[in-house]
Amino acid sequence: MMMKAAIYRGVGQIGVESVPVPELSPGDLLLRVKAASICATDHKIVTRGHFKIPQGSTRVLGHELVGEIVAGSEAYADLATGMRVGVAPNVGCGRCSACVQGLDNLCPAYDALGITLDGALAEYVRIPAAFVERGNVVPVGGDVSDEEVALIEPASCVLAAHEAVGTRSGDRVLVVGAGPMGLINVLYARMAGAGIVVAVDPLEARRQIARSLGADAAVSPEEVPVALEQYTGGGGFDVVIVSVPVREAQEQAIHQAAVQGRIHLFAGLPKGAPLPTLDTNAIHYRQIMVTGTTGASARQYWRTAQLVAQRRLVLAPLVSQQIALEQVAGIFTTAPSPSQLKVVVHPGLSK
Repeated sequence: MMMKAAIYRGVGQIGVESVPVPELSPGDLLLRVKAASICATDHKIVTRGHFKIPQGSTRVLGHELVGEIVAGSEAYADLATGMRVGVAPNVGCGRCSACVQGLDNLCPAYDALGITLDGALAEYVRIPAAFVERGNVVPVGGDVSDEEVALIEPASCVLAAHEAVGTRSGDRVLVVGAGPMGLINVLYARMAGAGIVVAVDPLEARRQIARSLGADAAVSPEEVPVALEQYTGGGGFDVVIVSVPVREAQEQAIHQAAVQGRIHLFAGLPKGAPLPTLDTNAIHYRQIMVTGTTGASARQYWRTAQLVAQRRLVLAPLVSQQIALEQVAGIFTTAPSPSQLKVVVHPGLSK
């Protein structure tokens, strides 16, 4: 049996091909992909490659997904054919210090859908038994759209960030960058009860979206000093989320944070980029916490799925485009517009 899949064959090379439907080993699940959203990581892989995808190998990309179980469920009492599920895309070795804490995303020997394993930009995707056994397969019912279920994964990464900095009711929050991930940070901060949420982005189109999603203000980078004075009386923000891979933004965050402020470096800098020079005296004397996270655990994925199902976190406004699988290559070769946020691929959709 054959299926269509978007195959990555090396830097700058991706296209839809006909390939065999994945074969299952004992304990594996086969999902019919209902929707898969395209991540910045997918773009990075296509433009720069990935150290876990050896040169000369191929990969089906896509790790933000929702699918319907079509085979393999008989091995599990709590899963059934026809069930709609989301999948936390990282699984670890199960034995290292990170894994025993439930932090599969930090395992040095992790596997990941769309990176070390074929992913969801295809009509079908195989979910290895290890994913099921470690709790990575999450049933999602209710009236949540397929598009929103696909966005649970990036939203779980945002939850991980806010858990790290302990965002709480009344906090004054600055979110630097109003791309898709920055905007989810705005949504999460608002849901957590932040007293003030200010977004920063150089593009007015993105600033408008941030305001529509609940930011009290959205300003350009040049306007941050004025916003800091207006919304904090010059004392600084309790939480600063840097969601752009920009060295200067990381450096400036130290001076945007309040006494005992918490800074989260959500976006990693490109490989080889100059590292920031941080004012460590300011960190020391003002007792500022600086932290970062990468990805999310299965627990954080489950928790985010609950928030979405309860409609406490509504992700539908992040979807700016829905396309057929045959249109995937164009997404990677066409420069996005300022208003483009998350692109969701529907393998069952006709071009």
